[in-house]
Amino acid sequence: MKSETRNIEGAKRLIAPADRVLLTLRWADRLTDAEIAAATDRSKTEVADRLKKLETRLKRAA
Repeated sequence: MKSETRNIEGAKRLIAPADRVLLTLRWADRLTDAEIAAATDRSKTEVADRLKKLETRLKRAA
């Protein structure tokens, strides 16, 4: 379990800062796609697609 956490933390460091903001808004603030889109001035579709790609990337790193 510790190595999995370490892998995820390492993968997070490789993610661009703008994408880290999206992940923080999703996981820490628990915002919906619509709320994140409004907060970041992006479309809801763009936010949903980007988060899906990021979460897949992090799961693969685990």
